[in-house]
Amino acid sequence: MEGDSTSCALQQDDLCYWMNSLAMAAMRSLTGRFAPYGVTPHQFAILMMCTRGAADTVSGIARAMPIDPAAVSRNVQSLVQKGLLERQPLERDRRSAKLSVSEEGRDLLGELEEHVWANNAMLVRGIDTEERERFVNTIKRMLANTAAYETTRL
Repeated sequence: MEGDSTSCALQQDDLCYWMNSLAMAAMRSLTGRFAPYGVTPHQFAILMMCTRGAADTVSGIARAMPIDPAAVSRNVQSLVQKGLLERQPLERDRRSAKLSVSEEGRDLLGELEEHVWANNAMLVRGIDTEERERFVNTIKRMLANTAAYETTRL
C-alpha cells in the first residue's frame, strides 16, 4: 500500500530523501534571491566556473556540472543573449568557442555572490562551526564513496 505508515517511515529515514529535500530547499531559496536579476542558480554556477577558470567551453562546463549537457548549452546561450557571457570561436576547432564573462557579467557576479552568502548564512543559522565542518566533511566523504563506487561499476 503506497500511503501506509511503513512507506512513510521508510521515506523519512532515507538519507537520500533528506539530502534531496535539503538540495531542493536550498535551490528554491537561491532561485528566489536571483529572480530579480533574471539569472538562475545554474547560470550563476556557469558564470563562476568561467570566472575562476574551472571551465571555458560548453563541453568543459557540461563535464563539471551535475546537469544535462543540453541544459548547460541552453543556459550558456541565455547568458550570451543577456550579454553576461561572451563566445570567441576557437582557432583549432571553429565548432567550439571559448567562453568568458563580460564586464556586465562580472559586475552582476559581485551582487549575486552577496545573495549566495546570505543564503548560506540562512541555511546554517543555529549550527555551530564544528557541526558545519563535520557536515561538510561527511558530504565530501559521501561524494568520494560515490565516485569510488562509480569507478568500480564501470
